[in-house]
Amino acid sequence: MKKKFICIILLLVCIPAMFTGCVKTAENEDADVINNGAINIGVLLSNSSVASDISKGLSFAHSLANTIILGDNIKVNISEMHYNDVNDVVSAAEKLVAQSVSSIIFYGDSPEISKKFEEFIGSYKTPVVSINPTNETVENIFSIGISPMYVSSCAATYALEKNYSSCALILEASDDYYSDFTQTYKSTLYNYCGVEPTVYYVNGEHANYTPSLLCSGNYEYVLLNCNSQNREDIVLNLRNAGFSGEIMLTEMFDKSSVSSDIFNNCSFISKLEEDSSNNISTVFYSMYSEFSGVNQDKINAAASYGYDAYMVIFEALKSFSPNSGNYFFDETTKASESCSEIKQSDLSKAIMGITYYGVTDKITFSENRSVPTYIYVDNIINGEVVFANKYTFSSAEH
Repeated sequence: MKKKFICIILLLVCIPAMFTGCVKTAENEDADVINNGAINIGVLLSNSSVASDISKGLSFAHSLANTIILGDNIKVNISEMHYNDVNDVVSAAEKLVAQSVSSIIFYGDSPEISKKFEEFIGSYKTPVVSINPTNETVENIFSIGISPMYVSSCAATYALEKNYSSCALILEASDDYYSDFTQTYKSTLYNYCGVEPTVYYVNGEHANYTPSLLCSGNYEYVLLNCNSQNREDIVLNLRNAGFSGEIMLTEMFDKSSVSSDIFNNCSFISKLEEDSSNNISTVFYSMYSEFSGVNQDKINAAASYGYDAYMVIFEALKSFSPNSGNYFFDETTKASESCSEIKQSDLSKAIMGITYYGVTDKITFSENRSVPTYIYVDNIINGEVVFANKYTFSSAEH
């Protein structure tokens, strides 16, 4: 299996070496993917520990797949940019666009940051592979995170299986993202279980959450969808206030959080398959452990997402090869020895058309969102992840 996996990720394909360089200077310009004989992938991350692990994962992918061959070697380069907060994410994105990147890998630490970035980059043709979940449909932004509709479906199914009749939803704030999530989850839970959750907001103009108030509702089950930096405080304060029901967390990118005593007896939603039945994941764990010097039990979802985000773009680039066997494009769009141009809009179409067998999942897109084949719910018991259930999905459910 290892040999097979290495062959997949080291597959080198043919893309022409000579294209006219072009620096994007205006919105909506359809820039070239190859500039000065190279393909430049932009990366936009925060300075958080999660972002650092994402960066390491995509660097590992880059070490395996960084050259595309057609006579001459076309190097694939990475330009990584960091932002501090929501106030400078756009300026950082502008710097990447000015570097004529072919595409951007993005992770936002909060829905507010993600929205700010999406509003900016949506006016360009630059393809974006975002690790964040999204409810939005933007033609050049492709999310490989778990979209709110699938989180809602998974959490509601779990509540139905547990026969919970009283549920609460704790959200960071009542902004657009969380408002959309509220409506999705409320309708899904009602359709599945015949009940609606009571909604609590931690921050913002509609803030109504206190641990004592929530505990007074005698809820059996709470779904917590908040920024990772606030989750520990919320769970700790809820337990200290006497809440004894089940607390479910949305996806946890940082595995070190699982070992915290604070999250003991909580559950969480995960897209990453961490068992031996996923051969690709198993081989990735072994190879990435050797590459990064990190023990396999310390590898987290962030590194896996970083790897997959890079490989999604690489897989899309492969589709332009006249020898790839991918007939998604006609021959005038594919690269050939005549050096026909590949535009950013072409790359977006290629991303939309791929099927990539990754570490986190088999990645395909419906509209601009990845369609999961499965989602896990795991329990956290004494610092260990214990499998609870596995939910399968199909594109028809999107």
